[in-house]
Amino acid sequence: MILRKPYAFLIKNFKKIHAVMALILLYLVYKSSNLMSFLNEYVTDQPSYVGTEITDTLFNTWMFLLPVLIILASIVVIVLMVNKQKPYRFYFINIVSSIFVIVYYAYALNVIGDLELRLVDIRIMRAVRDLIVVVYASQLISTIVTFARATGFNIKQFDFGKDLKEMEIKESDREEFEVELNVDTDKAKRKARRTFRFSRYYYLENRLIINGVVAITFVIVCFSLFMNSFVYNKTYSSSEYFNTRDFTMRIEDAYVTTKDSKNNIITDENHSLVVLRVKIKKRYQNSDDIELDVAKTALKLGDTRYYPIMTYRDKLTDIGTSYEYQIITDEYEYYLLTYQVETVKLDSKTKEFNYVENMVFTKRGINPNIIHIALNFKNLDSDIEAKNYNLEEEVSFDESILKESKLTVSSVEINNTFKNTYQYCSTSNTCYDMVEYLKPSVNSNYDKTLIKFSYQLIKDETLTTNTINNLYNLLNAYATIEYKIDGVVKRQTSGFGQVVPTKTKEDNVAYIEVVDEVAKANGINLILKVRNSEYIIKLK
Repeated sequence: MILRKPYAFLIKNFKKIHAVMALILLYLVYKSSNLMSFLNEYVTDQPSYVGTEITDTLFNTWMFLLPVLIILASIVVIVLMVNKQKPYRFYFINIVSSIFVIVYYAYALNVIGDLELRLVDIRIMRAVRDLIVVVYASQLISTIVTFARATGFNIKQFDFGKDLKEMEIKESDREEFEVELNVDTDKAKRKARRTFRFSRYYYLENRLIINGVVAITFVIVCFSLFMNSFVYNKTYSSSEYFNTRDFTMRIEDAYVTTKDSKNNIITDENHSLVVLRVKIKKRYQNSDDIELDVAKTALKLGDTRYYPIMTYRDKLTDIGTSYEYQIITDEYEYYLLTYQVETVKLDSKTKEFNYVENMVFTKRGINPNIIHIALNFKNLDSDIEAKNYNLEEEVSFDESILKESKLTVSSVEINNTFKNTYQYCSTSNTCYDMVEYLKPSVNSNYDKTLIKFSYQLIKDETLTTNTINNLYNLLNAYATIEYKIDGVVKRQTSGFGQVVPTKTKEDNVAYIEVVDEVAKANGINLILKVRNSEYIIKLK
């Protein structure tokens, strides 16, 4: 085979080679600049989360391949420079710098990938930020020098214009030289047949072991595929229980709201609250009582993950009990995890609860094993059509945050005074009929009357809120008394009191204080506004 020495070609295209290298370096400078801007912003602002696609934005395959091309081009130029006895220190530095760039990019990719799942020590982030300054400076210097050599600009340090003139193309730079490649095809065929024959003999003699190895390998591959598809990073539905290393959990409900129980706006116009109602217990009865690590409980909307906050815990007591590092026992309990999110993110295609179970080794390095739970949000701010009921009809709250709770008002009486008869016994054989009078309290600046409710209230056993413990709590949390006098509709929305008998006890009876005008009303409705659900019970 006849080959030609490449030196003449390289000298002829010297500027073009450096122009291509300069463009590559300029692109890397651009990507490093983006990375430096992100790191500067993160270290300055210290945000609590970043988008899960931030690594795709900051990094790509070209950032790792192009430095390799710079290394190869520099090696080629070094060979030429050595042949022409010219200085090649700059190209050697280029090689070392490109290797450092590749290593740094890989390290930065790993660190920023961790940011998508958890908070990283700010000292590590500062170190990554400081290193990118070194990378950026070295790339910028290499770009300037390489561009100068591409244009033939005379840099005194390198005296490149003079060097290029002195590198005259000689006949020896393009002379031909012979390389012999003799291949005996018959010998190659004989060797191939011989290898196949001996391989067949080897298999027949050891087929039990070979088949066993193949079978074990097949089982391992199938098991790995199964674990990756159905265990690691498995996606559950919101109705499924899932096990972590320490807990058994289920997402009972996923609510979206901007309001408290009194319908007051509690967030700014650009944010909403996602409230997850979680059912949880520890997995092993004999294990120590432990807390839930909220840093492992992320809400993923689109490409962004959010982590729980406790700012609004006092505004959501009607939904449940917020998790504040309570001990998790071996009995199921219900807690709220609250996330403040950008409202526009609620329309994201991906809506998940992510639990970072542990770290696993993969081909890409150490990556988190994440349990994914798909979420379906229920908006507590969008009103549902009101439902109307009469006395003795059962009111089911199943469409509201009160879940399977039920209320039946069987009868009502309105009076300023109620007389309850009871027996007082002075001795074991002597008893007297006595009367207990129930009247509204007088410590107010308006007249009041009493409504006697005979009712049946069933509380959903999974609720932790006390707003449904009894009728009085229910009315104070959600009720409006609407009444009509002389064609004018009036409402009482607060100030409900309760008169509790001290001598007599009546099950499922409550005496509630209301304004005195209610006794004179032609029509009375009890309106229960439970977040976005409304229930109207006609009392009169």
